[in-house]
Order: sequence, then C-alpha cells, then structure tokens
Amino acid sequence: MLARGLSPSTVRTKGHNLTLAWDVGAVTLKSITGYRELNGDLFQNYLDGLNYVSDCYLLPPTDPGFGQNCVSPPASEFIQTNSVDQDQFSQELQVLGSALEDSIQYVAGLYYFREKSTEMQGGNHAWPPGTPNYPGYDVVDSWNVDAKAESYALYGQASWRPNALSQKLGFTLGLRQTEDDREATKEFIQADLAPLEPYDKCCNAQPGDTRSGKKDFSNTSD
Repeated sequence: MLARGLSPSTVRTKGHNLTLAWDVGAVTLKSITGYRELNGDLFQNYLDGLNYVSDCYLLPPTDPGFGQNCVSPPASEFIQTNSVDQDQFSQELQVLGSALEDSIQYVAGLYYFREKSTEMQGGNHAWPPGTPNYPGYDVVDSWNVDAKAESYALYGQASWRPNALSQKLGFTLGLRQTEDDREATKEFIQADLAPLEPYDKCCNAQPGDTRSGKKDFSNTSD
C-alpha cells in the first residue's frame, strides 16, 4: 500500500563472491573475494491520513528541486525521504594445512574490508494556515552523510589432537589482530529546525555546516 501522493520506496541490492583454492601438497591456498552494493530510495509520510503532499517533496532528496519553492498544503504533513548508496569489498587469503600425520590442523590468513556509503535525507514539516505558531512556510531539514570504513586483520589458529590419545583430546590456540579505521562527514543542506539565535557551534547547525568524525580501533583476540 502506497502512502498517498508519494512515490513507492525501492531498495536494490546485488552481490558477487569468488572463492579460489589451490592444493600444494599438504597445504591449501585459498582466496575469498566479495563485493556488494545497496541502493535505496525511501519515501514516508507520517501524517498520510491528514494531508495533501506538496509536489516538490515527491522528488528524491538528491534532486536539485527537492524542497525548492514549495507552497504549504492546506493540511499538516510530515514527509521524509531518504536515498542511500553503499558498496563494500572484502578480500581474504588463507593458508590451510596439516602436519604430524594430520594430528595438527592449522589455518593462517589475511583479511581486508572496505566500505563506502552516501546517505541523503530530507524532511518536510508543514501545518495548515491558522495553526498556532505557524511560521508561514514549510520547515525543511535535509542533510547528506559520506562515510567510509576500512578493516585489516591478521590471524592464525592451530589445533593438536595427539595420536597417543587416539585424537580424542584436542588443544587449540589462536590469535587475531584487527585494525579498523572509520570516518564520516555530515553536511547540513537545509536546517530549518535548528534555532538561529543563539547559534551554538557544538549542537546547532546552519546550511552548509559540516560535522566530521573519525575513529580508529585496534583489537587483539585469542
């Protein structure tokens, strides 16, 4: 069921995987490659039963005409549109093998992951004329976020089942080192919901303002 006056929401995903293995004596070399994309355009009207939707908000937030020259409709509306583009890539290299008449099984590997995404969201809030404190125009809140993440890992694990115990008892040791780098930048395109005065650089935003963040993580696990 479609919200009145809005385009249908669409989400498109696709992914590819390639696994290659080479046997070299008692050792197996393996490559695992993955790629995935996500694209979505979402439209939501939270007051669908009460309103008429302005045409300029039926556009995706990526359209230059979104939120431009709008005329307030004769009833309340709370419209949100969201566009997402995301892709990710991963590559893993493994060495697997055995030793001492297969009493020892081991694996060691390298792992890499990269993700990039862009998200744009627009929100329109309008009230019918005569509403108390009605500002006389549609209140628009729209922003864009660009984010990326990278992860690297080195790991190894070995299991030993002594032949003297008919391999009924086993011991396993493993270690993994992971490094993550993540960052994102948010740009405010229109920020009618932010108060103009007083202007607090920490918490309020004006059109064209940006907020950026970066965080690095390191973890050793066994």
